[in-house]
Amino acid sequence: MPAVPASTPEQTARRHSLRVLSDTEVAILEAVALYALMSADQVCRLFFSYPGSLRYAQDTLKRLYEQDGLLLRSFVPKTTIGGRARYTWRLSTAGRRFLNARGIPVRERFRPSEQPEDRRFLEHTLACTDFLISAALLCRQEPHLSVTVRPEWQLKAKPVRVPDGASDRTVAVIPDGYLDFRNDTGQRLCLALEWDTGAEHRGKLVPKLRHLLAFARGPYQAYGAQLITIALLTPIEPRAAQITTWLEQVLREAQAEDLADAFRVAAGSPTATPPAQLFGAPCWTVPLHRRQVALLEGLR
Repeated sequence: MPAVPASTPEQTARRHSLRVLSDTEVAILEAVALYALMSADQVCRLFFSYPGSLRYAQDTLKRLYEQDGLLLRSFVPKTTIGGRARYTWRLSTAGRRFLNARGIPVRERFRPSEQPEDRRFLEHTLACTDFLISAALLCRQEPHLSVTVRPEWQLKAKPVRVPDGASDRTVAVIPDGYLDFRNDTGQRLCLALEWDTGAEHRGKLVPKLRHLLAFARGPYQAYGAQLITIALLTPIEPRAAQITTWLEQVLREAQAEDLADAFRVAAGSPTATPPAQLFGAPCWTVPLHRRQVALLEGLR
């Protein structure tokens, strides 16, 4: 007797009438739609008590995947022997249709080629999402603040182009995330995130810094912001000092010392650092001035 092929999550959802989802499950689907790719740890941080409720978050995601067919999962390669398996989660076709039926706009499609297979690219994507999630958590802790986040995949849809400087061509500047903070008095602070893993050598990073400077001269206004702060974050302390030095050289070469205050550089982890400290503690360096400031200085 021939083997019966395994059902895909979408086929499971079509064969069975969809159960009534809880408000939290719907919110999880909306979050996965926004960030495009999430881990169970991130879902737990955003919706449950982390790390105590991690198992519950994993079970919820598994149910949305196996029982409802609304999510797809991909295995994250482990870097060490032993340890638990990790997965990333994204919307299935059925999940996109479910949210569309509720009037929630979602990404039209997610190409398999856009699923980063290289562990470094995958970790970069998840780290950027961690930063955006920390911003959302901060606003829960401080209700006078609100934030609108735009992940990298949204920014790629309409990339901002700037002069290359080394040639007649233009290059696209696509931050790793964009955050629009507002407080209850109407003040606004817009951030562009650049997450640095430390893997890029000087010959590659310095041109990127030049392009970010060109972006800070005005093209960022395509996002609807009047002012911009470019936050360069790295998990490595010596790397942060190195980035600051290179950035200062770029500012001086371009005679753009007046734009130094548009940049902030820090070393830290979006998951290991509490949101109030990540955004509110004076741990960010302003190049040239070398003073330590809070990322949301003047807004909180």
